[in-house]
Amino acid sequence: MSIVDSSKKEDYGNLQGILWSALDFYGMPYEILDLAKDKLSPDIHHEHSVIVIGQEHLGRSLSDEDNKTIVEAIEAGVGFVCFDGDLHSYNGLKEALGLKTTEEGTHMPHLTTSMVRIWDNKHFITSAKDLEFIKFNKPVKVGNIVNIGKKYRLLIVIANSSGCPAMITETLGKGRAVMFAVSPKIWMNEFFGHHGGLDDMFWKSIVWAARKPFVILAMPPFVTMRIDDCSGANGFEWVKILNRHGFIPHVSLFMDNISPEVARTIKQLHDDGLAEFSVHAFTWTRQTYWEPKSLSDHSEGSKFSRSIDPRSWLVREGGI
Repeated sequence: MSIVDSSKKEDYGNLQGILWSALDFYGMPYEILDLAKDKLSPDIHHEHSVIVIGQEHLGRSLSDEDNKTIVEAIEAGVGFVCFDGDLHSYNGLKEALGLKTTEEGTHMPHLTTSMVRIWDNKHFITSAKDLEFIKFNKPVKVGNIVNIGKKYRLLIVIANSSGCPAMITETLGKGRAVMFAVSPKIWMNEFFGHHGGLDDMFWKSIVWAARKPFVILAMPPFVTMRIDDCSGANGFEWVKILNRHGFIPHVSLFMDNISPEVARTIKQLHDDGLAEFSVHAFTWTRQTYWEPKSLSDHSEGSKFSRSIDPRSWLVREGGI
């Protein structure tokens, strides 16, 4: 379940880019509770496996009773993921999680950052990450966590000379919690976007925190491979070797090099579900959609327009 407040127009309007598009992409079914229309039910822990907050400053819309309800739900086993870095506004909830925050600068020279650093990659959420710095396109606001009075796991730090937490995990009763201390705007394309390189941490945060079993309709993990510049030498025997080891390769073809015999082999492999095929180029010197700068330099050039004969540049370069 995602808690929102549609009366806060700007922050609510950002949710499509921050949250809805990602949940839809990952196949995570969800319900929306709009505080502008409905009240948070004390029975929430019976109905949901995880509470996700993606709207910035949502804590300012939560009453003391709402905070208490969320805490009780976590203690009962409901997961909690807060992408809202404005943790200072979550009175009651932040105390239960042992967070001491402030809106003053204190030891943090400024309450924004253009970069975070992966601090711990031994956790499920960060297991695919290097211990690296990740830079945003634009600076974002951060939450100033000055102390944590409970056992926690620090996964990311803010790289603005403060080293303050940018992301932590905790347990509370039977439940798990993930808190981001950076603005949820990092998930918007203008600032960083879901394509920027933190997507795995987005969905893994939800999966890790959620009470199990947790339903997700995402693509299952798989391993495959793609080979370019293929002409069918030796009748694609290498495809059969890969098949014996459980691989279904994607084969990208030089179309003008395919003989009738090889074409029959391609059709048979395709029909049997043993390989996938696509067009890579006509030949090494004649591209399908690209007019290279020269025969020897394919890194620079331009796309073919509808008015250009794909063979014309070869005449100019002496290729035919």
